[in-house]
Amino acid sequence: MIRPYRSEDLDRLKEITAICFDGVSIDRNIEEKFGPIGDQDWRFRKLRHIDADVSGENARCVFVFDEQNQVLGYIT
Repeated sequence: MIRPYRSEDLDRLKEITAICFDGVSIDRNIEEKFGPIGDQDWRFRKLRHIDADVSGENARCVFVFDEQNQVLGYIT
């Protein structure tokens, strides 16, 4: 079932993001070629995008695919 995002979904969205963007994230590919940027890895920067996507009014534009109370995917 597709449903609106809920705040308790945040950790799962970040988990999905870290898995799915490994190998294809621009930040990850830059880090692989040139090394870490600052004190944080690419996941830190990528996962901050999720925080922004679900903050305030933005959260109403985030939907999750939930099957038997498990979030399997999302769209922002």
